[in-house]
Amino acid sequence: MKKVLTKFCFLLFSGLLSLFPPAFSKPAPAKVVKVNSITAFQRAIYESQPGDQIVLTNGIYTTTESIVIKNPGTAVNKITIQAETEGGVEIAGTNG
Repeated sequence: MKKVLTKFCFLLFSGLLSLFPPAFSKPAPAKVVKVNSITAFQRAIYESQPGDQIVLTNGIYTTTESIVIKNPGTAVNKITIQAETEGGVEIAGTNG
């Protein structure tokens, strides 16, 4: 009886894990999108999905428009925006 109960508990626990994955599960692989203009940057933000990574090529970007971010990531699959190298990007202009 104990063996049957142990097997039942294991199967029940395995089934619950498939329905509710643990919080420490690995994030989905990110799509890396490299951009080299404000237009491409805004398009990449607009088209981004949870887990995506947007990389701005080093340089100075000037804009007179607001940069709008509406797509949410998730707690596990964040949308990240970064410079090609740390300190390598400056966004300037009236809305930069």
